[in-house]
Amino acid sequence: MFGISNILLEIHNMKQSRFIQILLFLAGSFVLGIAAYQAMGGELDRLEWIIVGLTLGGVLIALVVGLRRLKDERRGIPAEDEMTQSVKQKAASIAFHGSFYSWSALMLVTMDRQLAGYKLIAVGLMLTVLIYFGAWWNESRKGR
Repeated sequence: MFGISNILLEIHNMKQSRFIQILLFLAGSFVLGIAAYQAMGGELDRLEWIIVGLTLGGVLIALVVGLRRLKDERRGIPAEDEMTQSVKQKAASIAFHGSFYSWSALMLVTMDRQLAGYKLIAVGLMLTVLIYFGAWWNESRKGR
């Protein structure tokens, strides 16, 4: 999630404040889409609500990080240093390897159940994101 903001900033060469505006617009659109779906009579089951909650949690974390980077940018502090890049690379490596195990476990657990394909993919992606955040938190706490 943290790498996404850097990639978008580098590809489109936009300022951090513009990125935050786009992020808020997309989050608002997502919430309005869920509200419109509910208003039209659609119902979300428990797993879908968990997916919505985790998605909004990720957006909130990206927003907080973006605001912190915007504040640092205004002070003249660089957004990326060597330690931050090292922590992100180590966390990404752990998440990549851990995702193989999480996907395998997910397939084994849901083998007997009739779970829709999109739910299986959403749960697998959320597991990978959670592994990344856990690895990032652990590595940033260590300070390597």
